[in-house]
Amino acid sequence: MPEAFIQAASCLAPNDFLAIAESAIHRELISEAELRQVLGECGPRVDRLMAHLDRAESGTESYVRLRLRARNIKVQPQVEIAGVGRVDFLIGMSLVLEVDSREHHQDPQAYERDRIRDQMLMALGYRVIRVTYDQVMHGWNLVEARLLAVIRAGLHLRPLVPQP
Repeated sequence: MPEAFIQAASCLAPNDFLAIAESAIHRELISEAELRQVLGECGPRVDRLMAHLDRAESGTESYVRLRLRARNIKVQPQVEIAGVGRVDFLIGMSLVLEVDSREHHQDPQAYERDRIRDQMLMALGYRVIRVTYDQVMHGWNLVEARLLAVIRAGLHLRPLVPQP
């Protein structure tokens, strides 16, 4: 498997490589330390790629984070929110972005849990936007335009509801 990462790092577009690497790390196919060791002698291009490595639970999340950061949007991946749990992304103080996969969301119980989480987040003052794999991979221009409209309106900076 190390050879596959070396080839991917040298041949693939940066976002494609990072999506694969982060997915492999999340699935515990390789650790970040092992990946860095394997790619340690690959040169400056790969060093620059590895500087963008971050936490993601799916390749789709990697693409979202990289695309938003390319627009200079500060996005925090895998943020723990008290009383709710981990969210895919937090933008600013109060915009939660969730990236939904088909696999997870075909389960009726998972679908129901996500609706409850959204309600809990909104009660705390967060705004929640959910996007799908197809929207990210095939309709990013529309998703990006909508996200930018929310950010330009300052809705990601709205204060949270004070907790007792």
